Amino acid sequence: MKSTLFQREYVYVGKTEAGELVLMTGRVYEESAAKQETTAHEPITDQHCLTLTSAVFTGKKNIGRSHVTSGATLEHLGRITVPAPGWTLEEVRELHRIGTEWHLNTMRAGCVHMDLPEDESYAARKNVMCPETGYKYGAQWLVQPLPEEVEARFCALMSLGKEEEADY
Repeated sequence: MKSTLFQREYVYVGKTEAGELVLMTGRVYEESAAKQETTAHEPITDQHCLTLTSAVFTGKKNIGRSHVTSGATLEHLGRITVPAPGWTLEEVRELHRIGTEWHLNTMRAGCVHMDLPEDESYAARKNVMCPETGYKYGAQWLVQPLPEEVEARFCALMSLGKEEEADY
């Protein structure tokens, strides 16, 4: 069962050097499920999951706006050079760091004990085994527990600025 704890949709975060408008949707929800394992192989039943997705556009609202891309990609967030009103470039970079590390923290394929290769492809990692438990990379989704301070900072950052209704 999923219960939304925090959600902000289409928050204008800034523009890239190419003039692309970057809007982010952030959500934290509590997931109560059958017993799962953390990335340290500890049992866990209730966890908070963080999600961060983007929508990228060119042009002004209602005047030739074109959709560039959207989804669970954070690359445009990292390319922002002009922060939106209410944001600093440092805050934009912090949101990018949090999203990069914590997006879908309840869906980790590897554990903390694994020595993973630089290559992030499944093909390069599929035979990696945990030296402590024998867990095979990707055998199930593991949970990386979301620290309270990261959740609080994420919610504070996503509360900056304006949602989609702004005319930018």
